[in-house]
Amino acid sequence: MADARGAHQMSAPKHVTFSGPEAQQLSRVAATLPHLAKDLRKGTNVDTIARRLDEMSETLTLLIERAIERGTLH
Repeated sequence: MADARGAHQMSAPKHVTFSGPEAQQLSRVAATLPHLAKDLRKGTNVDTIARRLDEMSETLTLLIERAIERGTLH
């Protein structure tokens, strides 16, 4: 009987370095997080927070896709 873990075994975590415009985008996403936390505590409109999270998600998805295309992330 085959080991069930072998079929789903993941490779070691990859470290990806971003530079230039990609690094700036990543910095903007990271800088947004404390503001979102503050907005949540203040009770900011849920639609506003959802919109910001969607924008962050889109940016992160694009960065990951670019890293995969470059072959620096699998």
